Formats: sequence, C-alpha cells, structure tokens
Amino acid sequence: MGIVLRRAYYKRRLKSCGSNLFVAPGVAIENPQFVSVGDWVWIDRNVIILAGAANETERLKIVENPDCIARPGEVVIGSRCHIAIGSVIQGHGGVSIGDSFVGGAGCLIYSLSNSLYSSRLGPIPAIAPQLERIRTPVAVAANVWLGMNSIVIGNTIGDDTFVRPFSTVTADIPANSIASGSPARVERNRYRDEEAEPSESVRKQSH
Repeated sequence: MGIVLRRAYYKRRLKSCGSNLFVAPGVAIENPQFVSVGDWVWIDRNVIILAGAANETERLKIVENPDCIARPGEVVIGSRCHIAIGSVIQGHGGVSIGDSFVGGAGCLIYSLSNSLYSSRLGPIPAIAPQLERIRTPVAVAANVWLGMNSIVIGNTIGDDTFVRPFSTVTADIPANSIASGSPARVERNRYRDEEAEPSESVRKQSH
C-alpha cells in the first residue's frame, strides 16, 4: 500500500513521471516539480534529491557542460534506473542521468558548490554576501554504474562506464571506461569491442 500511495503522490508532483515508479520509505525530494523520471525507476530508501534553482549571487562562476540536458535546478533521470540507499543528487546546477543507470549506496552527485577560494566567513549569504558559487552541471550517460560511496562533482561520464566504489569524479570520463581513484582516472575499457553491441541499443533508446 505504501508503494502505491508514494507512487500516486509523486506522479502528481514530479515534472514528468514514467510508468512503474518505485519510491521507498524515507525518500526526500525537494522541489519535485523540477524532477523528471522515466519508466521503471527505483529510488531506494533515504535517497535525497535536491532540485530547484539555488539563490544566485553576483559572483557565480558557470562551468558549461553541453552534455547536460537538464536546466539549472532540474534533475532528469532516464528509464530503468536504480538509485541506491542513502544517495544524494543535488541538482541546483542541473543533473541529467541516462537510461539503465545504477548508483550504489551512498553515492553523491553535486552540481553547485561554494568556491573554496573566496569563502572566508562561511556559507550564510547574510553574513558572507560576496561568496562565490560554482555551477557545474552533471551529465551521466546511458548504462553508467557508480560504485558505492562514489562522488561526482560536475562533468560528464560517458556511456557504458563503471566508476569503482569510493572514487571521486572531478573531470570527464570517456565512454566504455572503468575509472577509479580520487580524482578518478581511467583504468581500462569496460567492454571489449565484441561485447559493446548490446549497449548500442541502450544509447539509441536514450535519444
């Protein structure tokens, strides 16, 4: 009954919602009207999704990411995706996630942050009105797996990529990669050429 009620609640409040949405207990979605999800999306226990545009200061640095289809404040999640327990998606700068995404427990995806180079009085605007913010849109392509407790700060992760647990993505990761470390670096290809064929259909479905 809880599954049915939560599905009905979010179908009315999300910007768009596909079929068979599964929202577990403890999920918190701030400003759901800026969140879009595809078919067969599973948002697991205690996931936090922060959407809606943040208060912008005069000192806003924007790092462009043409791969991100979400506007600032939007979170766009494709079909057949699982966001695991305790993950956080902060969409103030825009986050787009392709089809067949798997995010392990405790993953963090952030698209807006305060600049460490200008912060001297803390993050409260009334006290530090000149605080510089950095908008770094995130684009996660199709068939991407993020290992548990991995962190993504801006940038693009290409199709068919696996990011190992406890890694931190601070730069673009090319398609068909296994990446690890902090910052994450490419180890090798995820699939051999003859194994890449199934993912072509995934990519076509996402466009």
